[in-house]
Amino acid sequence: MDLFFSTDLIKKCFLVVVTFNSMVLLPKADAEPIDACITQKITMDLLGGKNDTLLVPVSVDDKSAALYISFASDNLYLHNSDIFNFVEKNNYNLYLKNDIKTKIDKHINGYSVIIKKMNIANIEIKDFPAILLEEKRDQSINGVPIIGLIGYKFFQNFSVLLDIPNNRITLLKIKDTEKCEFIYQTLLGSDYYSNPLEIDDNGATTRVKIGQHSYWMGLDTDVERTQIPEYLIKRNFLGITNPDIKTRVSTEINERFIMKPAKIEKITVGDYQINNISIDVSEKIRRGYLGIDFFKDKLVLLDFPSDMIYFSRKTINRQREGYNVHYNKIKTEDIRVYYK
Repeated sequence: MDLFFSTDLIKKCFLVVVTFNSMVLLPKADAEPIDACITQKITMDLLGGKNDTLLVPVSVDDKSAALYISFASDNLYLHNSDIFNFVEKNNYNLYLKNDIKTKIDKHINGYSVIIKKMNIANIEIKDFPAILLEEKRDQSINGVPIIGLIGYKFFQNFSVLLDIPNNRITLLKIKDTEKCEFIYQTLLGSDYYSNPLEIDDNGATTRVKIGQHSYWMGLDTDVERTQIPEYLIKRNFLGITNPDIKTRVSTEINERFIMKPAKIEKITVGDYQINNISIDVSEKIRRGYLGIDFFKDKLVLLDFPSDMIYFSRKTINRQREGYNVHYNKIKTEDIRVYYK
């Protein structure tokens, strides 16, 4: 039996094919192959779990260790411990420009040190400068000593893909050409958001709208919950939580300050809106920070070379339970606080 197709039916079939291709966002015909666009790719499993600060395995002078990652810090900061004793050179008074979370500028004692050999994944770094802080720490995860924190300067030549739901971080080198623009869809899916990324003395920041006002907020994976200064929240405040709820107390470089739990109606990052967000508020912090709560359900690409942040939502979080490990100490105490 012969089959005959009407012109209308053929047009409808063609429309379906075109629509499907638009949905999956296929690369343009003249686009570069994926392998040609990604010239370097290094993937690492994170050592922590849910709500932990990002931790990557490293080796220093052929000894296993771990480092916290914070894009709100600049350099590599180290601490001596019972296992690691870094050689001290050039004793000097170090001003931590990136420590802006207190209103009082602080000077602390530090030492410049040179790490002869450090490996992060398959990246080998020799004669790497670092700052050895005075405070001794004996912190570890699964028997691996945590020796300090590495800031954004190490990562700023990469596009950093944070896959917190799968407990992974990937360092990428992406060709900066129009033919490679499809790579963001490949990495994040078709439904992704973008926003400007800016680096200053206080680390990586992005524009966030709170109420009717926009501010540059830091990206701090060392805090569990987004932090906003009290002077900003007064313009957009919804209400403090029940004052009987325990309040969090942060200790940063041996200085304690209270953080009040609160909620605000919404914040907006690019075109992405977060409603009824729980935050921590303090009168002592000068800048707000998006915390782990922002990253934990997303794929986030910090594209440092192009000064952009891209992100998409993920519905499944496969992270293991956390170990409550953070560089700066935050604990809950029974302190009642009120807004005046």
